[in-house]
Amino acid sequence: RARDTRERGGVFAFSAPRWVAVVGAQIEGKKQKAIQLPNAQAVTATIGFIERRFSYSRLGKRGADQVRVKLIVAAFEHSCSRALDPQLHTHCLVMNLGIDSEGVARSILSKPFYEAKMLAGAFYRMELARLLQSTLGVEIKRPLDPDGRPQPWFEIKGVSKSILSHFSKRRAAIEAELGARGMESASAAAFATLSTRQTKTIVPPRGELHKRWRSEGQELGFSLDDVFSKPHTLTAEARQKQFRIALEEAVATLTFGENSFGKEELTRCTLEAGLGCGLTADEVAAGIERELAGNAMFVPLGTRNGKSLWTTTEVLAVEQEFLQSIDALAKRSFQPVASSLVEAAATRARGEGPRTYQLDEEQQEAVKYITQGRGAIKVVSGFAGTGKTDMLSAAKEALEKVEYRVVGTALAGVAARSLQEKTGIESATVKLRELQLYP
Repeated sequence: RARDTRERGGVFAFSAPRWVAVVGAQIEGKKQKAIQLPNAQAVTATIGFIERRFSYSRLGKRGADQVRVKLIVAAFEHSCSRALDPQLHTHCLVMNLGIDSEGVARSILSKPFYEAKMLAGAFYRMELARLLQSTLGVEIKRPLDPDGRPQPWFEIKGVSKSILSHFSKRRAAIEAELGARGMESASAAAFATLSTRQTKTIVPPRGELHKRWRSEGQELGFSLDDVFSKPHTLTAEARQKQFRIALEEAVATLTFGENSFGKEELTRCTLEAGLGCGLTADEVAAGIERELAGNAMFVPLGTRNGKSLWTTTEVLAVEQEFLQSIDALAKRSFQPVASSLVEAAATRARGEGPRTYQLDEEQQEAVKYITQGRGAIKVVSGFAGTGKTDMLSAAKEALEKVEYRVVGTALAGVAARSLQEKTGIESATVKLRELQLYP
């Protein structure tokens, strides 16, 4: 993560997955460098990537021009959480001082750091996973969420869930807080993290902590023999194949819900998709640069808010087909509902007791547009809370008077259920409607 100021430097915090910290806690003495060194190398590589891609100083009138600068960064490695469990993480303080190509010291623009925080995290995790594979031979796994989608971090094979839970007191406290409050969203998790945060205490020497952790691990039957194996490398052909697999997964993920994406988004998703594939993070970043510049499947769309955007030929074809369908529907004839029926539905009082209400003038106009407007496609938009569902309920009443069948659809199941409950319109998800139309 990175904290955004204006032109003040910033702070990055790189936290290794818990599996890495737990393994590192079981290694004795100087051998602990087997975990610490890959972590430090991954942090250094990530800072170098940030410096090459996002490190600027502003020049000229009102800072209209930008010049690249090299960074000055102080890194502080910590080995434990506030609950004194293993948690390998590194705080990187970026000074508000960059050196340009002529050796001139300049203030830095930190907003790009904030915008790149998710990309930086993905870069770090992929590089750390690769280094652990190539030096210790650990087997990397990508966990799945309850819906079967890969998560953006990695696990290490050989570390059982019971071992991980034992050394995750901080996480247990957060989950208990979420359970007690009946919350599960990302914002709720952030709130629970803060509300359960313990006051910092004096941390025992690292050697003493590691001795304690190894003793606890031995009592739980944890063995490093289940974790370490023979390091392996990839051939050039295999590296290219792994990159293509990760890229295809990233494109599928991005275009599932969006019709365009930026270079940083594609790079981040490809890094996450390629976790554990053996490629370096720099290889992936450079590969994305080449693909966007020379692969015909990527279509440049110009810039928006100063950000270059792309889509794919497949998505573009779907968009064009969609627009053609809209044009055809707009020209198709539509049998309007009689004005008397529309007027009755739009002006009738609804609800009971203190919840009785009538549609306002704007809602009534929307009902008339849906039931009497020209063309077989109508578009109505409105802010949350402006009464769209009340309006749709009236439109349904008028349309069904002349034997139209009214059905509803929404992207999410919760939205479909809400639509049906509030309007009485038989509703389902888009996916279910597709299966009904094309079984």
